[in-house]
Amino acid sequence: TVGPIVTHGVTQEHRDLLASCYRSVLDAAEGAGLDSVGLCSVSTGVFGYPKQEAAPLVLDTIGRWLDRHPDSTLRIVICAFAEVDVRAYEAALATL
Repeated sequence: TVGPIVTHGVTQEHRDLLASCYRSVLDAAEGAGLDSVGLCSVSTGVFGYPKQEAAPLVLDTIGRWLDRHPDSTLRIVICAFAEVDVRAYEAALATL
């Protein structure tokens, strides 16, 4: 599953595609019976999706997925490769 490429600002279509990307990965991990899955900041960096906009959307998508899968034991790990990623997720977590 691939995420969107953003060149001229984030649109609703980009948001929908990014959320769909994460849902697809979580569905595949659950379907494969995995114990855990690591998620990186899909589409950020060279693909142009702003990290500060992606992080809250990702956390919301994961939360909604977990709400729809209450019996899931899947451990979801967000992999932050750079300090800017960590800050984006910390800021997003602070708003929950």
